[in-house]
Amino acid sequence: DWESQAHRVPDGWSPNLATASPLTPAIPPSIGPIHEGPEPDTEGLDDVTKALIAGDDESALELYRQHASCRPGISMAPGTQAAVADLLFARAEFEDSLEAYRTYLDAHPAGPDAPTAKYRTAVILSRRMDRLEEAGKLFLQVVMEHPDPEVVAIARAERDRIRALA
Repeated sequence: DWESQAHRVPDGWSPNLATASPLTPAIPPSIGPIHEGPEPDTEGLDDVTKALIAGDDESALELYRQHASCRPGISMAPGTQAAVADLLFARAEFEDSLEAYRTYLDAHPAGPDAPTAKYRTAVILSRRMDRLEEAGKLFLQVVMEHPDPEVVAIARAERDRIRALA
């Protein structure tokens, strides 16, 4: 169902934000520890990313909110922006999560986390905000772009549900 799939992590995601690349984006911090083993080299990384790597979700969110209030609509590094959005989504902070996903998508529309960001944005819009027309358009994009066939099937079913309500 859509609720269990909303938290699914696509295959191929790296368990370590410090070693993530565009081809292997990081697992959202809410899914488990981001870093295990020797300390990663964090030189040059922003404070939000460092907090995520350390598993300090509270500090990461506080620092992110400071960034977002000073620089609204300006994305952080792609992996960091997506990880923060995923963390907010997992905490059911849907309005903040929606804004974080939209910031990511505005800055990185074809980024590695874009299909999941679109899917979760559509879920928030359809199931939490009753913005069905906007959600339907995003679910169509998810059907066409998402690499996970199970998520595609759920997005297709959600789009069909929305069309039936229209």
